[in-house]
Amino acid sequence: MKKYMIFVTLIIISALLSAGCTSKIRQQTGISLPEADRIQALLNSQSEALIQRDADKFAEVFSDACPQKQETVDLFRASLKDVVYTKYSQTLVSAARMQDCVICSVEIRFEANAADKVIKKQVLREIAFIYETGNWRILDNSYHPYTNPTVIVGSDSLLQDAAAAMSEALSASLFTDKTHLQTSGDIILIGTAYDNASILEFENGNLTHIKVTEDYPGDEIGVVQVLSGVEGLRHALVIQSSSTATAEKTVDYMTHSLLQNPYMVPGVYFYEEDRLRKASLLEMNTLATLDIEKTEERIREVQDFTEANIALLQAEVDAERNALRKSTGKHTSPKREDFHEAFSRYQNAALPHSTGMLLINANLADPVLCANAFQLPQGSSAGVLYAVSSNDAGLYTGSREENRLLSYSQNSAHRLTAQELQRFAAYPGSLLGSNEDKTAYYTALLRLAGFSEEEVFSVIQPETAGIFCRIGSGYALDPDGAFLYHMEKHPSAEEILAVENEGSYIRFKDSDSNLDILQIQETIQKLHSLYKLKRQLPEYKAGLPDAITQDLTAPVYLPYGTNDIFELLRDIFIERDMQKHYATLSEARAKLRETMGLLLSLKCSSFLKDTAALYPGSQFDYARYAAGFTNVAYPEVYAEGAERSRLIERLYGGIGRILDSQDQRLEKLLAILSEIKDIGEQADKLTFPDFCLWNRSGTPADKALAAYGIYKKLMGGSRDAYVVIGENSAYLAFERDAQWFFLDCRDNQVKDYLSDTVLLAFDSRQSYRPEEEDEQPEFM
Repeated sequence: MKKYMIFVTLIIISALLSAGCTSKIRQQTGISLPEADRIQALLNSQSEALIQRDADKFAEVFSDACPQKQETVDLFRASLKDVVYTKYSQTLVSAARMQDCVICSVEIRFEANAADKVIKKQVLREIAFIYETGNWRILDNSYHPYTNPTVIVGSDSLLQDAAAAMSEALSASLFTDKTHLQTSGDIILIGTAYDNASILEFENGNLTHIKVTEDYPGDEIGVVQVLSGVEGLRHALVIQSSSTATAEKTVDYMTHSLLQNPYMVPGVYFYEEDRLRKASLLEMNTLATLDIEKTEERIREVQDFTEANIALLQAEVDAERNALRKSTGKHTSPKREDFHEAFSRYQNAALPHSTGMLLINANLADPVLCANAFQLPQGSSAGVLYAVSSNDAGLYTGSREENRLLSYSQNSAHRLTAQELQRFAAYPGSLLGSNEDKTAYYTALLRLAGFSEEEVFSVIQPETAGIFCRIGSGYALDPDGAFLYHMEKHPSAEEILAVENEGSYIRFKDSDSNLDILQIQETIQKLHSLYKLKRQLPEYKAGLPDAITQDLTAPVYLPYGTNDIFELLRDIFIERDMQKHYATLSEARAKLRETMGLLLSLKCSSFLKDTAALYPGSQFDYARYAAGFTNVAYPEVYAEGAERSRLIERLYGGIGRILDSQDQRLEKLLAILSEIKDIGEQADKLTFPDFCLWNRSGTPADKALAAYGIYKKLMGGSRDAYVVIGENSAYLAFERDAQWFFLDCRDNQVKDYLSDTVLLAFDSRQSYRPEEEDEQPEFM
């Protein structure tokens, strides 16, 4: 575990570092800016600090305005004990001025020793530098222009037309402060004093440099504040004025400005007399006092709207969940062993369909992932990936107990918690059969975040595969290294063996595809446009592929999207004295995101169930087992998986040697369950027992499945025992001395009666539902 942490620390630092060192710096070519030599000297200074392991000297090269400064320095300090850089070289490749800063393309090469491994990398990054206090400093060590930011305006604001014109010009999404849920990426907030609750939240929290009122800075002055790293957002541009007319002019000016120069140095700017200038310290009145009554009134209106919609959507969630529970989707398939492997994920190479496709389908119904889709920029491209991959939201893969995970966390330095591990470990990438399957899996998750086919796809090359993501020149994600880096050196055309996009594929080597000929031509054209290839891709020689039916290999798309859920929000009549259920607007928005994500996941679950019923044994059918749905044809394979659990086998070996008495063994089982944290309901899904026990967290149903596996080992395999899923809890039902007992996995107590309504009971041989006419266990 320690070695894993060292390795991941190195990977994260390498991804964040924008500078390096070397004893051998290559000569720059094609750089005419006079600043280039001094910028190179700055990076050489940082390079020395890296080799010398001097954290203070390393920190000196960053501007205080750099949004990743503290995080990068903290990671460097943490790595000093176990990571040793043996080589680190950086070469400026190109440089260009962008308003107050210089944007440089930098080639980085490094070697490092960590966790008994030698890591070698060569990457190309874009870095922003700024001249301040007589020296050059790193302003942004992972430079990213404002690409497709979300525009947010007050729902009752007079600036809605100006906001709509800006969003159209920038190809951005437009939301009001009532429907705005985004916490990652880039946003533009537009308003006058007191008409945009999202701005007022920033001002109330002292997150802005100045506070705009009806009197300050005045009717003739517009204000543009560029905020960096505020509440997880990459950048927030706040455009305001004391008057509507000046605010409109400022929005129009900024629209044209961002189209020409899509980057501004963080700080405060004033717009007057048709020009924008940096505000001086004397002009920034930090003593301006907001009207508390007007501020609270606007925030209260938006919070009332949010809380009312939580209740509306929760009713939708309950209806969708009940419909899903009632529809059992009974159908037959002879391949129970394969279903078991889909759930346990230990021997999934034998599955008849791509493991990547199976996991893609399983992820369509993951409530956590669906909720995160509402946290990301709606329908955007570059901003979404940056939000997921930068320090804002974090896209990092790591390994623990040989399971590779994908985490959408709020902090890239954040290590997976037990709860997060439990949630994501159901889909371990390291157990996928190939790099192609890994990239298919990760590409699918990014698609759920809002990417189109033209922006994210997998590229298969000899002995490797990777995800290419379109942001300017492009980024690539290495599925084996958790290393996100800027990428301009694309593979040559002859190296591309195949491309894959969430189930759509073209294999040039075999002239095989599941697309029709027109789609193949369109895809190749997109690749040429995106990659700017100097040579042509290999010719697709086959004729029209076989007709694609709905039989499992066709591309998979989300049956529902975030737009469908957003359309359910209603601006209903709200009583003025409506009782608040959440302390702040931010808390209410977080709950609304969670509820919307749960509804999306349930709709996707229904889609999987309906499709699985149509095509038994299909990837849709297998996906329900990989996702752990209880609403499946053969839930008994979950009990089978529990009986084969490796961790349960080890637990039994330890307990069996120490305890002989069945009563003592039962007490030990209760003690084990008591240590598992109850994480509440999870939409009728089961987690594999190894993950529940390893992370000591799970739902009552997860605990009941783990308890079943342990009980069968401790008490002998012939003992009668069942996993029972009830309306209020989940239970281990077992028979002793001709009497049935029920271990309630919510309160970890053994009872001699069952007062709950049974929805499902199963062991490794058979499953039972109350509505079925088959012979059922006595307790039902």
